[in-house]
Amino acid sequence: MGSSYPRHVMPAKNNRTDTPHKHSLGAKSFQLYGLMMLCSLFVCAFVQKNLSSIFNLPLDSAALLEQGTLVLLGVGILVASSQLFDAWFPSFRLHKEQTHRLIGPLNLFSAVLLSLVAAAGEELLFRGALQPFLGLGLSSVLIGFLHFSPQGTFTAWSVYGLMTAMLLGVIFEHTKSLVPGFTVHTIVNLNFLMKHYFAMKRLNNGRNVAGKDIQ
Repeated sequence: MGSSYPRHVMPAKNNRTDTPHKHSLGAKSFQLYGLMMLCSLFVCAFVQKNLSSIFNLPLDSAALLEQGTLVLLGVGILVASSQLFDAWFPSFRLHKEQTHRLIGPLNLFSAVLLSLVAAAGEELLFRGALQPFLGLGLSSVLIGFLHFSPQGTFTAWSVYGLMTAMLLGVIFEHTKSLVPGFTVHTIVNLNFLMKHYFAMKRLNNGRNVAGKDIQ
């Protein structure tokens, strides 16, 4: 991300850039992911009956170290891949810009909370509720389809979504716990949303300075 948004991504001049608007994607995402969590918890508890096991953490230091290593590798792979996709594929950059614009204003607390809520909702649904039933491959392909472009085409964004789903799915299969994948997912989300937050903050500060100059 640059120091400011491209012109077509900038929010309207009269809008605050630090307070979520009720019609923005950021505000609606809290509702969507909250519903996803409730439905997924129900499925895990009463259908899959794996609710107690998917939040387990190992007690021995060797297993904890292994899971910590998986988290670091997962974050490194996904953040580096995002940077490479951003550099190589214009469609990927465009989708990120559109997502930033749709998210709208976020304050720091909302950015952190949305990172947590989005990771929890998606991990509970796709890994906790669906992967034991559909398997790693089919559940990952489903996520890839959900990352289609608005025009309904399979793009670099879809590939990144599929790759992310495969990686998090493998971590879940290996550890039998949602905790490592949730941690990876949260950090990756936070990396994206903190860039959004600071870019919006710089934009807001620039407008404040411009307003004082005019006065």
